[in-house]
Amino acid sequence: SATANAGTPKFTFSELGLEDPAAFNNFMNQNPPADG
Repeated sequence: SATANAGTPKFTFSELGLEDPAAFNNFMNQNPPADG
């Protein structure tokens, strides 16, 4: 999944319990990764 490669997250869908790409996107929007 291309979404899983976004920002190389240290977590997986299983850990967050998010099986929906939309839910993952919403999570990322609320908590943007600090890799800068």
